[in-house]
Amino acid sequence: ATGNVQSLPGSRMFYALQSDRLAAFESKRSSASREGRVAAALRLSGASAPEKGECEPVEASKREFGGGVALSLAFRKRDGSFVPVVAFLPGGAPSGAVVFCGDATRAEWAERARAAFKAGNAVAVVDLAGYGEASVDRRWYPYRAVPADGPAVMLNLLGEHMVAYRVRELLAVAEFLRGRTGRVPSLCAAGDAAIPAAHAFACFPGKFSSVELLRRPPSWAEAVRNPAAYRLYPFANVVKGALKEYDWTELLPE
Repeated sequence: ATGNVQSLPGSRMFYALQSDRLAAFESKRSSASREGRVAAALRLSGASAPEKGECEPVEASKREFGGGVALSLAFRKRDGSFVPVVAFLPGGAPSGAVVFCGDATRAEWAERARAAFKAGNAVAVVDLAGYGEASVDRRWYPYRAVPADGPAVMLNLLGEHMVAYRVRELLAVAEFLRGRTGRVPSLCAAGDAAIPAAHAFACFPGKFSSVELLRRPPSWAEAVRNPAAYRLYPFANVVKGALKEYDWTELLPE
């Protein structure tokens, strides 16, 4: 290497070149309809609803309390993994249902779950792949900042995005709540879980009544334009080729 490449006429930083590519993609897709972007998200992410029997709940424990019952569940997936879920079901007919997931402390989810339950809702708090009880041991993966990136790399090499993997988990829990309560749940996601939540809400209409995002990450485009500020993106949160046709924030309700 010469060490002088940046001084050559016309030389530009790699990030600047990719920002130009992004601008070209954005210009090309600026006229795309929301329906077209949702279709692209479904196709490129590979998101799909779990097939019958693919993600079935196994009851680990059940505890009755004043006004309802608390269930500790593990949704068994075909690949042998489990999705840990704690559900709180009112004794009578609920007024609604809520699914909580993502980057929040147990104390925060407990407070939100308690408030939602007091308002008459059935509640499910989910540890999506890479979170809480479904996280990975940091000793086994060289991704200390975002441990979910280790499994995400493996999934990608095997032909699947972590985003789609988490979407199926969310849809399984939504179907469980709807089956137990007759209510279509709303969805509340914190932090990076906002990305699979947005895909689940937009690509599978009718599975969730609404979506609320807490402390959501920046758009994919923002991360490309300013990688230093946004540390680019955890591998677990990206979809290959997405910015050619959509950004995850464009899946949110207008």
